[in-house]
Order: sequence, then structure tokens, then C-alpha cells
Amino acid sequence: MRRLSSDETTRFDRATSFTVRCGPELSFEGLGIARLGDKTIFVRGAAPGELVEARFVARRRGYDIAEVVDVLEASPSRVEPRCEHFGVCGGCKLQHLDAEAQLAAKAGIVAHALSFPEADIAVHASDPYRYRMRARFFSDGRRIGFRARNSHELVAFDRCPVLTDDLEAAILDYRRRLEDSQVAAPPREFEVVAGDDACSARPALPGFVMNEVAVTVAGERYFASGGAFFQQNRQLVPAFVDRIVELAGNGALALDLYSGVGLFTMRLAAHFDRVIGIEASENAHRLAELTRGLRALPGVEFRCYEVRTWLSGFVSRTTSGSAKRPDAIVLDPPRAGASDILEALVTLAVPRIVYVSCEVSALGRDLVALRKGGYRVASVDVFDLFPQTHHVEAVALLERHD
Repeated sequence: MRRLSSDETTRFDRATSFTVRCGPELSFEGLGIARLGDKTIFVRGAAPGELVEARFVARRRGYDIAEVVDVLEASPSRVEPRCEHFGVCGGCKLQHLDAEAQLAAKAGIVAHALSFPEADIAVHASDPYRYRMRARFFSDGRRIGFRARNSHELVAFDRCPVLTDDLEAAILDYRRRLEDSQVAAPPREFEVVAGDDACSARPALPGFVMNEVAVTVAGERYFASGGAFFQQNRQLVPAFVDRIVELAGNGALALDLYSGVGLFTMRLAAHFDRVIGIEASENAHRLAELTRGLRALPGVEFRCYEVRTWLSGFVSRTTSGSAKRPDAIVLDPPRAGASDILEALVTLAVPRIVYVSCEVSALGRDLVALRKGGYRVASVDVFDLFPQTHHVEAVALLERHD
């Protein structure tokens, strides 16, 4: 082991190890951040502030990537991972950090991405284990597991501490039947969601419900199925929905864009005379309609449309006076963000927009455009819906100002 000089960082050997001290923050990908000369190094498996021995694994134009070989001065926040596959499995990246350090890192990431004061961000968390009720699994025909980190290799497991007990039990039972040749080999990739009383898989698998399962959130019944998006943190989802509904306020009309199975839409109905949910997925739309059928809520409507297409028509109707401007919009777009509808949102000029995002870099980019369009960021909430991973859910309330 040796220390590299600054000029050596541009012509490293992958076998070369070096010592480096990481800074106080983590990168968007949950990696330690260090400097060697004028080069930024992202260090896998490092905790903030640690002195580590590391080796390079990849070179990029503006930065390099390394991984920890040995921890020379451990951070007080470092803990022993609960999973024996940590560091190999591609699922969890932060099991080496305690819960407090994970939350602090994620709040810092969101603050930086959104240009919002970290001290003003409200952070919401659950138990960091046994929370995940929905997951995507892989199989080679004999084994079942997850993908390895940065690889298509399969990592089979006997225990996954982030899965809910019922989801883990269902997968392990299916694996046992597969090993005993009681069932046919599964597809290479499938998704399972655990409901109140059963698990749904897509594509269909023996022993799993093929269609929807009931999921109770804060006393209200919804429907989920494998292949349709549903928030995966069983413990934190009730508080998550409560906060979004609170931020939306009340009024005559609310739009729920990218409404999925109607998780927000149904709750917004208690605060708005009329709520319209827009969702392109036919499967999610079907589940939302099933949920609506359980309740006498004439003010709730679901539309199965691509959001950009529907919103464009709606803006035209409000401009002509044939449709009323909403009092609030809730949107939870895919990871790529909402760049294709930002112009329409600015044109509508609704008083409140509640923007929910699982990709803070996309959210940060979109907030720049919304700020220029006449909005200010009134509040930011961080929900740790994905403990032990670098993923984080951010909720930004935007208010219109003139």
C-alpha cells in the first residue's frame, strides 16, 4: 500500500491500492467522496470522514471510482451489515452505515440537488429493516435471487433482511418447491408484491395470486399486483400519503398526475370536491378503478391516458374557459422526471403543486424551470422509503407567487 501523488491519479493500475480520507458527505449513488490532487474519487463501501485503503475499479473523464480494501480509521457511524451478501448483491449499498447516518446523508443529497436549506428539510423514516413488500427477483432456472452489483450474475439468498417476513417466506417456499421439482422453472425475471393475505406475482407463478391482492394503508383498502407500481415500504407509506394530502390542501378540484393505483387520489377526495387521476398504465388504472368501486366517492375520476397528452387537452380547455383551473396538482412522475409537462404546469398556474420524486437529480432540474415559471419551493420533505439503499423519496411543495 502506498499514497499516490496527484499526477499518478491519471495513470493508475487497477491493482494499485492507496490511502485516502473521505469527506463528510456521500455522493448521489451513496459513495464516499475523496480527492487525490485535483481528481475526485468516489469510493464504494466508505463512510463519511473515514480513512480507508482503497483500489481503483474504473476511470472516467472527470472522476475515478474506487472500492474499500480496508478501513484504517472507521467512522462512528459504521456498523456491521446484517446481510451476508452485502457488497456483492446489487440491492443494498448502505448497510455499513447506521440509520442516523443514512438519513443525514440523504437529507444532504436532497438539499444539494434542490438548492434548499438542509436545516429546513423534514425527514421521515421507518424501521430500516423488514420494510420491503414489493421486489423484482431473478432466476437461472434453478436458483432465485437478486442481481450482483454491476453484473448480471445471480446472488441467491437464504435470508434478505429488508424484505417483509411474508414476502421472504413466499419466495423461500417457492424456491424450496423449485428445488424439489414440484414446480416448473420460473421466468428469468419476475416481480412479487405482498398484500394483506397473499402475494401476487407477474408473470404468473404457481402458488402466487395471478391478479390483484388487497393492501390496507391507514385503514383504507387498495389493490396491488405484480407488475403494477405500488410503494414498497409497508411501514412508511401511511405517513407518506398523509403528508402529501396535507400539502395539497383543499378546494374544488385537484389533479393527481401519474396516479398509479390511486394511492393519493382516493385520499385527496376527502379534501376536494373533485379529483381526477391520470395514469397511462392500463393495469394500474384497472386496480385504481377496483379501489374506487369499494367507496362511494362520486367526485373521484380516473383517466387512462398518457399524462402529457391528457394535460395538453386540459390546458386548452382551461384556456378556453370550458374547464376550471385546479386548486392543486399532485404529480409523481417516473425517474426521468416531468420535463415534458412543465410548460403545461406553468401555463395552468395552479396555486399549489406537490411534486413527488424518487430521482432527486431530475427533481432538481425540473424545479429550476418551475421557479422560473413563477413558483417558489415552500417546503421539502424526505421520506426514507428505501432504507439501506442510496435511493430517497423527496416531496417538494411549490406555491405560485406573482
